[in-house]
Amino acid sequence: MSKAYHLKNLLNAKNISYDEFVQELPISKTGLSGIINHQRWPKRQRQNVAKLRDEIEARLESEGFSQKEIATCWQLQGNQYINSQNHKPKARRPVMLKSAILEKLELTKDPFSSEIEELEDIYMTPQHKNVLDIMLDAARHNKFLFVIGPIGSGKLMLKLIFKYKLESQGRTFISEPNIIDKHKCLPSSIIDSLINDLHLHADPLTEKFKFTKTPLEQKSRMVKAILEHVTKMKKKKCNLIVDEGHLLPTDTIKSMKNFHELLDGFKRMLSIIIFGQPELGVRLEKDSTIREVAERGHVAYLRPIPNLVVQYIRHKISRASGDANKIFTESAYRAIQRTLIEATPQEINNIVSR
Repeated sequence: MSKAYHLKNLLNAKNISYDEFVQELPISKTGLSGIINHQRWPKRQRQNVAKLRDEIEARLESEGFSQKEIATCWQLQGNQYINSQNHKPKARRPVMLKSAILEKLELTKDPFSSEIEELEDIYMTPQHKNVLDIMLDAARHNKFLFVIGPIGSGKLMLKLIFKYKLESQGRTFISEPNIIDKHKCLPSSIIDSLINDLHLHADPLTEKFKFTKTPLEQKSRMVKAILEHVTKMKKKKCNLIVDEGHLLPTDTIKSMKNFHELLDGFKRMLSIIIFGQPELGVRLEKDSTIREVAERGHVAYLRPIPNLVVQYIRHKISRASGDANKIFTESAYRAIQRTLIEATPQEINNIVSR
């Protein structure tokens, strides 16, 4: 017998019926029952699970539940805890297709490997194309952008395409902090990254700055001078990219406003794009200490692709010189779709490879 979410106990404690509770939610009484008692999310909501969770939590708040009580609503009865912001079943590990299987299926390579040989290997959905356009626009006009999506939704692939396009155009310099543990990425780390990545384009300036002030003060002045030189003298754009934004310390996120406000006259000198998982979106919405940053940045979301699973599989197999219709039947496609939890490209790869 499956365990129910503690949400059930909260509603029972105040005698709130399912009928009453769903009145302001985009789900039915039956849908709510499936979520609470079986952790089964309605199909039409599966690509928006995080948003629906937020709406349910907001509904609890409107019923007078405390934040402490709301924080327990996604616990399973029996003390098994499910994080309310990141409820995901155990991830399936990728499996590499063996050469004998590839030969039997008449495939020239593993179509579902994470290795990308050409840009055409990437399946660009309409939403991926749209988010890429938003990113390129941010780089052109020195905007501040958050790109948010679940694990495996294509953030890395978009970043690689974005960097490739900017570098091929030759009009933008890119800075990207290389600190692996983003928990330790401080505002000073961003300053170091900008100096290390951009100072080669402004060599004459490096001699101007002597250690007459504190190192951090000197570095801060150098960043501004380098950006002024690159944007004014070399007529180039500067773009800061940061991965794993959901792991960044609060002070680092807050500092992004200051970096984005570096001006040459009335013009901003730096565009900023921060990639992160849905937890970043929750922080931007609910953490009052970074609200000022959230209000200045645009947000672009990458959603799962449950309606494009078949097209995705066919594209990937075609890139390995195969014919998906010779490998999968319609019932096989339906079975794959039923197995998927979030239907991100990465999850589709892992399921099909099995």
